[in-house]
Amino acid sequence: MGIPDPENGEKKQILQAVRCSTINSSDVLSNGSSSKLDDPVSGRGDTKPPEELTQLYMSHLYKHLMWTLGERLSSSVVESTPIDFVLTVPAIWSNAAKQKTETAAVRAGFKATKGRKIHLVSEPEAAAIYTLHNLGQSRLNIGGTFVVCDAGGGTVDLISYKILQLSPSLQVREATAGTGAKCGSSMLNGRFRKYLKQKHGEGYWTADRLVEANNAFEDVSVHLALHLAVF
Repeated sequence: MGIPDPENGEKKQILQAVRCSTINSSDVLSNGSSSKLDDPVSGRGDTKPPEELTQLYMSHLYKHLMWTLGERLSSSVVESTPIDFVLTVPAIWSNAAKQKTETAAVRAGFKATKGRKIHLVSEPEAAAIYTLHNLGQSRLNIGGTFVVCDAGGGTVDLISYKILQLSPSLQVREATAGTGAKCGSSMLNGRFRKYLKQKHGEGYWTADRLVEANNAFEDVSVHLALHLAVF
């Protein structure tokens, strides 16, 4: 069962929140800079600010999570159990952007019950921890350095880590500051649709034709990525 389906208008705004960042591009980067690809969807005409859209999305996510846990464990167990919520954020986000994300989570209900905490972890850091634990220590060396490329739907982050310790617990640290931009797969799809309209005209590209073309574009992209991975 998926997240409870909201009304159509609200559903559209929630999907916008998923595709876009929670804050304006001027607040995103930790170094205060921006790139040409930072805001390819500006001027989209949202009826609500990004922070409110994010809170709306998180509130539905929280309700679904609590409902699922209640079904499996019982509501009384869930209510009496301390829970730590771990939210991942792009590595390039500034402290201001992280704070806005945490605030949205609090307002969405994630700390509504005593004993519950919210932790923010960078997306590539979470990916690195998961990957390293699954690789096993036999393939890791103290002093070794590795790069994590987190290519998601909204952002692409690059961050380098150095292995400091393998036991009794794995410890790593950033070898250099992470970098990235809002140039994820959803941005590529948007630019592809824009290219098609510019090339063949707005009149030809109906909604159905755009969906068909975009699906074909994604199929080719996945096939190319798998081919490159083999070599």
